[in-house]
Formats: sequence, structure tokens, C-alpha cells
Amino acid sequence: MKQTFIILINLLLLNSISAQEFNKNIDKDSLFQIVTKDFHPEKIKELEKAYTEGNDATKEFLLMMFSLPKSSKTKLVDNLKNNEDKIVNLSKEFSKLVSDSLIVYIEFVPENRILTMKAGVDLKIYTKTIDGKSKLISKGRNIEYGSNSLNEKLKILNWDNATLHNVKKMLDEINCISIENRKINIIGLARSGLGKYSYALYTESSKEYMEKEFEQGCNYILYKDHIPLNYERGAIGPICFPDPK
Repeated sequence: MKQTFIILINLLLLNSISAQEFNKNIDKDSLFQIVTKDFHPEKIKELEKAYTEGNDATKEFLLMMFSLPKSSKTKLVDNLKNNEDKIVNLSKEFSKLVSDSLIVYIEFVPENRILTMKAGVDLKIYTKTIDGKSKLISKGRNIEYGSNSLNEKLKILNWDNATLHNVKKMLDEINCISIENRKINIIGLARSGLGKYSYALYTESSKEYMEKEFEQGCNYILYKDHIPLNYERGAIGPICFPDPK
């Protein structure tokens, strides 16, 4: 029962998910059976109790929670083995597309039929300040392709739709979903719950910064020279890299 309460409390933290509309055409009971089929029998029993006793809102929260994508360190490593050269090349090519005065985070969000959410783009644009920090100047979540909002943000970057689709194509080729240029470049492989598994790419000029990141946190593990593995925590879930060994 205690775990059930913890789960329900966590569900209340999912503001970003709750803002979306659940697809009313989906059979909730059937979906519940699908999303919990690989859980431990005791866990399923506990969740079934919370599900059957809950109202429609609670059921939708549970279904959205357990329909979140899942990834792992194993998938991160396997993808790096298969696509290392392309991952390194994307990091270099993306840096060429972004002005030296800007920091850009872009994530391509797939269609979500459970939430009746169309495919879109998450985009944050920062300007670098003279004190070595950055200032957010534009952002948007799940921005629709072809929308005025997206076009306005692309103008800030001096991009057009062809540039945007080229970035998406390069990410698709390495099975990744996001990229951000900072002192190190972060290329996101996949969401896992509300967190994300990524690659961190750095150069000799940013080596000291990378070393400080290792010292001050627990979100990086060293796998290959110049390509540490990264786990970015979400609103809930693991704080550190979930499976570091």
C-alpha cells in the first residue's frame, strides 16, 4: 500500500504529462494489461488495486506513467558501437550550424497516440553573456512543424525548414532524438521515463570543464575517450546514472 501511495504522489508531479489530453478512443483496460505485462506479479497486483479503485483521471495518470519510453545503458553503448563515427560527425556539423554567440537545445518529439499529441519540436535558444553565462531568449515545447512559432525561432538561428530537417535526418541516422551545444555537446539517444540517456562529446579545450562535471555530479560515466555517457534526470526517477557499472 505504501508503494501505491508513492506511485500516486509521483503521478501528481507529472505536470507536463497531465497537461496533455488522453486519447478517448483507447480502451483503458486493454492498455493497462499491455503496459504492465512485464512487471513483477506482486507489482502488477499492487497496480491493479490502484487502477481499479481509481477514477478516470487516476487511471489515465497510471496509463500515461507506464507508457513512458524506456531505455538503458546497454542500448546507449550498443548504439555508440554501431554509430560512433556518425555521432562524432554530427557533433561537429551541428556546431557549424549554430552561431558562436548562441546555445541551442533541440529535441524532436514523436507523435504520441495515447496523448493525442502530434509530432513536434522542443527548442530552447540561449545567448552567451559577457560573464561567461547564458540567457534564455526563446523556448517552446512540442512546437508544431510549419507553425509561425517555429518559424520565428528558426529565424533567430538563421535556419530555414531545410536546415531543421537536415538536423533531424542526421539524428535519425544515429537513432537519436536531441542535441545541444554547450562547452560540451550533448546528443540524446532516448527518453527513459522522464529522464534521458545521452552522449557527451568534448574537445581538448573543454576537457577541464568535463572533468569538473565528473567531480561534481553522478550523471556521467566514462566509456570511451571524449565520449562519456550521460543520464539526465527527470522530475521523478533516478538522480544519478541508473546502471553505472
